[in-house]
Amino acid sequence: MYPKLWEVSSVSYPELIERLITLAMKRFEEEKQLKTTMDL
Repeated sequence: MYPKLWEVSSVSYPELIERLITLAMKRFEEEKQLKTTMDL
């Protein structure tokens, strides 16, 4: 993930990973709310 590039932008690698995980979890929860089931 280009850790040196992120360090130059003042974002440490652990912080980058934490941000990515947080965003992924948020996106998952948002998409989960959109899915519905249909009982026949």
